[in-house]
Amino acid sequence: MPAVGSIILAIAVMIGAQEQALSLGLVVVGATMTTGFLWRSLPKRADKRGNQDLHAAWAAVDLEVRRSRRHSRSFVLLAVRGSHETVRWMRPLLRAPDQAWADGSRVFILLSECDAAGATGFIKRTQPRLPGLFELGQFGLAAFPADGVTMGGLIQAASMPHIPVDFTESAPAPAIVTK
Repeated sequence: MPAVGSIILAIAVMIGAQEQALSLGLVVVGATMTTGFLWRSLPKRADKRGNQDLHAAWAAVDLEVRRSRRHSRSFVLLAVRGSHETVRWMRPLLRAPDQAWADGSRVFILLSECDAAGATGFIKRTQPRLPGLFELGQFGLAAFPADGVTMGGLIQAASMPHIPVDFTESAPAPAIVTK
């Protein structure tokens, strides 16, 4: 594409329209550079087998952190034990902007524009369809910005076991001792 811009610039210079050639050349080169940058920055989707490029998956988390900061929105990163097979079963249960990918023996689920309460609803809806996936203490949940404001902080928070209050049995209230 830059070669096309150079050719157009050379032809316009030969016919005497230097100012138009220069502006047209800058537009073509600028559009080429911008398109290339945007194309590289967009995360790739899964291949035919449902496997997602890990670099693209983590780039999607980084983009979501930036977008959420800019628009003051929250999102949730879930981590469960699983494999590429788990991801294939999970995909039909996700909304269009959500993503899931396997990284080693863990599956990460990115729930865009969702808070911890929305993630709890997602888990409750998913449990009957994928039993055993979200067992108590067997998954991690990290909400932006409550649990972390960087990608590293969110991954660390999602790697810790999460036990939601509404999943546990009711415990007796602690005794308050006053003097």
